[in-house]
Amino acid sequence: MPLRHLLYMARIYEKIIDNRQLYSSKKISIPRPEFIVLYNGPEDFPAVKVLKLSDLFMEAGRHDKVQLELEVTIYNINKGVNPAIEERSPTLGGYAGLVAKARENEAAGMDRDEAVKESVRFCKARGILTDFLKEHGSEVENMLLTEWNWEDALQVRWEEGREEGMEERDMAIAKNALSEGASLEFVRKITGLDIQTITQLAAR
Repeated sequence: MPLRHLLYMARIYEKIIDNRQLYSSKKISIPRPEFIVLYNGPEDFPAVKVLKLSDLFMEAGRHDKVQLELEVTIYNINKGVNPAIEERSPTLGGYAGLVAKARENEAAGMDRDEAVKESVRFCKARGILTDFLKEHGSEVENMLLTEWNWEDALQVRWEEGREEGMEERDMAIAKNALSEGASLEFVRKITGLDIQTITQLAAR
């Protein structure tokens, strides 16, 4: 995440700074950035967390001076996690309640679409985000559904990556076993690979 923010700010600075200023001997004043991310995902996450660009550096943890740093502060805005933020910003507090209700509805057995729509109706009936939902209700529903689908997409990608990693591991085990003279059937039992795949590996 800090790396993404670094690249983003580099592009912003490129847009607001005249290239000719880069060759000036005079001091250039640039806007002071502050990086904040609001988290409302379903995973267990601390109320506040700071991510540092330097944690991504090779040999991270060295005690010598870091020449380039960028910090991103992440605030968990799920319902009840940061009550002070909810009090200071009724909009954020209302949004946290909206998301929490949608997840509650889905956990109760509603399909995703109905869970989100019911959450919007619930908040409207209780004066939560009333004006905003009145004007942007359909947009909020679409946004929430998009967020939910993105979470699913990430989970699928993780599972696919895990499966690919396991397959690569099994292929390596099969190659080693075959090189030691193991039978095709034995390799099939220890790896779960099909005979055709093992036969192709043996022929290489």
